[in-house]
Amino acid sequence: MELSGQSGEVGRGKWFLKELEKISRLSQAHARTVSELKNIRLPEKRRERLEENLAENKEEIVQALKGLKLKKSRIDQIAEKLNVSPGMIRQRYNRLVELGYLKVVAVTNPLMMGMRTMAMIGIRTDGRKMLQVAENVAKLKEVVYLVVVSGRYDLMAEVFCKDDEEMLKFLTEKLAKVDGIRETETFMHMKIMKEIYF
Repeated sequence: MELSGQSGEVGRGKWFLKELEKISRLSQAHARTVSELKNIRLPEKRRERLEENLAENKEEIVQALKGLKLKKSRIDQIAEKLNVSPGMIRQRYNRLVELGYLKVVAVTNPLMMGMRTMAMIGIRTDGRKMLQVAENVAKLKEVVYLVVVSGRYDLMAEVFCKDDEEMLKFLTEKLAKVDGIRETETFMHMKIMKEIYF
């Protein structure tokens, strides 16, 4: 993928990408956004070409970033695959984080943390108290995922416990005492067949 249709523009395109690398180095937390390029003295036409190049490569760069840890080697691999500079990848990555499109988090393995008993719990509530119930259930430390849903249940909660005894204690001593819950049904996890993160 060439940054410009004319070979004479390629050299200038590389210079623009070096400017992006400078932006990435200057920012401690995030790279500056394209709008902040106004602080760099660039002729208007060059600025327009730079912004076009960023927009042109957006989808491919986003797709390449998905599911990858952003270590230097990964950045280089993505840059090589897309035929752009590593600086452009860093700038695009930081910009997507800043705008909220990407969020990098550490995900723990519940089995390695000793949480051997997992369940999905369907919860029916008093309709007038549904959101209040959701807020109270969300405060329980065993609940790792909670959504308001349509259908037979009002809420679906995913719960991790150390063992069956702790799960029973959670169901009878914590969840059952939440005001506004009318009925629950517990679906124990037997085997995880697929687990992905977007």
